[in-house]
Amino acid sequence: MYPVDVKKHPVNCAYGVKGPRWAGGIHKGVDQACPVGTTVRSPVDGIVVGVGVVWGQAFGRNQVAIEFVSGGKKYTVILAHMSSQSCKVGQTIKAGAIIGKSGKDGNVTGPHVHMEVQKQRRWLKDGYVNPDVAINFK
Repeated sequence: MYPVDVKKHPVNCAYGVKGPRWAGGIHKGVDQACPVGTTVRSPVDGIVVGVGVVWGQAFGRNQVAIEFVSGGKKYTVILAHMSSQSCKVGQTIKAGAIIGKSGKDGNVTGPHVHMEVQKQRRWLKDGYVNPDVAINFK
C-alpha cells in the first residue's frame, strides 16, 4: 500500500523522473503531495530500523525506516519529510499501521511524503530500487 491514501493523494512525482532537483539527476522515490498532518501508514510488513534523522537532513528530521522482505530479498523503505513519527526502533509493524504524520521538513518544495527503497539499511547513491518493483502495492 502507499503511505497515504492514494485515492485522495495520488502520486505526484514518480520514481525515475529526471530533473536537476535530485542527486544523480533522477527522483529515486515516490512522492505523494498531501497537507501537513495527514496520516502516514507503513507500506509494508517489517521491522522499524530507524526513526528521526536516518538518512540525512535532506529527508527531514522525522523519518521512518522499515526493513522488509520481498521476493526473498531484504530491503529498507524510508518515509521522509514527515512532521512526526509514532513508532519505535525494533517494533514489528504491519502494512497499514500508522507510523506518523506528513510534513514539509528537509529539502522540499511543499508538504508531501517521500517513499524510497534501498537494497540495504543505509542510504547509498546507487542502492535504490524502484518501489513499484520492491513493494506489492494494493
